[in-house]
Amino acid sequence: MVNNSPIVLVLCHRNLFEGGERNLILERARALWEYGGIASCIVAVGSSDNIEPFSLHQEFPGVTVKATRLTGIGAVGSLQRNLLNHLREKEHESNVCGVILSGIFALPLAKTVKRVLGNRPLLIDVHGAMEELIEYPNSYKFGFLKVSTAKWPWRFLYYWAQFQLKKALRFADAALIVSRPMGDYLHERYGSVRTLVVPCGISQKILNVDQLIQARKRRRDIWKVADEDPVFCYVGGLSEWQCVSEGLAVAVATINHMKRGAIAIATNSPAEAKILAQKAGVGEKLVCVEQVHESEIINWLAGGDAGLLLRHTNITNRVAFPNKFAQYLAAGLLVLTSS
Repeated sequence: MVNNSPIVLVLCHRNLFEGGERNLILERARALWEYGGIASCIVAVGSSDNIEPFSLHQEFPGVTVKATRLTGIGAVGSLQRNLLNHLREKEHESNVCGVILSGIFALPLAKTVKRVLGNRPLLIDVHGAMEELIEYPNSYKFGFLKVSTAKWPWRFLYYWAQFQLKKALRFADAALIVSRPMGDYLHERYGSVRTLVVPCGISQKILNVDQLIQARKRRRDIWKVADEDPVFCYVGGLSEWQCVSEGLAVAVATINHMKRGAIAIATNSPAEAKILAQKAGVGEKLVCVEQVHESEIINWLAGGDAGLLLRHTNITNRVAFPNKFAQYLAAGLLVLTSS
C-alpha cells in the first residue's frame, strides 16, 4: 500500500467474519484501489471463532485488515470503544478521506464518527433489511440470544436496530446498498436517503468459453461425472434463509425424473451440509461436499450445469442480492431460483 494514498476506514461489527459479507466488503475495497487508487483500512470486531479467512486480504493490494474477537457481556461496549480508538488513531492523518460503518452494533457510533470526520464523508453499509432479525432469528448468535427460543428478545433487537439505523442515516452522507429494491426499502422506512448501489459480485472474475470448457472437464474428471450428466451446484452458507434443503429437494426430484445427474456443494460447513443432504435423500447423487477457496470458486462451479438459489418470499429476500447469483452466471450456469 502506498503510504500517501487516500484511505477509507471501514469500521465493522460482525460483517467481515462471514463469507458473503466478507467477500462483498473486500471486493469493494479492491475496486476502490484498482479504479480510484483509494486504499482501505478494514477494522473488524466480532464474536466469531472464524478468524482464519482474514488471510484472504493478503491477495488484495491496497487493503489492510485488523480483526479482533470479543465475547462476553461487555462485548458490545468493547467493540464500540475498539472501533472508535482506531478512528482516533487515524483522524489527524490527512489522507483519511472517509469512513464506512458496517454492522448493527457499529451504528450507534455514527454521530461521534461524523463529528470526528467533519467534512469528510461517512457511509453506512446496509447489507440487508432489519426484518431479517425477526424473519430468521435462528441464524443469529448474539450472546444469550443464540439459545433463546422466545420471540420478544428478537423483536426488541429488531426495533432497537431500526431506531439505530434511522438515527445513523441522519448523520451519514449516503448508504451503501446491494440492490435497487433495498433503496426503495430505505426510502419507505427512513425517508429521503442518498443511496449508492454496489451489487454483490460486481467485479466477479469471468472465464471465457475456452477456459470454462477446460475447467468443466477438469472438475468432472475429479467428480467422476460424465459430461452429459446434469450437475446441480450449491455455493454458500447454510443459514435458514438460504433454503438449502428446499434446493436439494428440487435437485433430487429432477435427477430422479431424468434418471441421471449429480449434486455438488461448496460451503464452509461441509459436515452440516452432509447432514442436510442426507435428510433431503441425496444419497449417492452427492459427488462433492467441500470448502472451496474464493479464488477457485468459478473454476469449481464450471463443472456444474445449474446453480441452486431458492428463497422464501419475504422482506429479507426481496431486497437481497446474493453473491452466488453473480458466481453462477460467471461460471456459465443456469440459475434455478424461486419467483
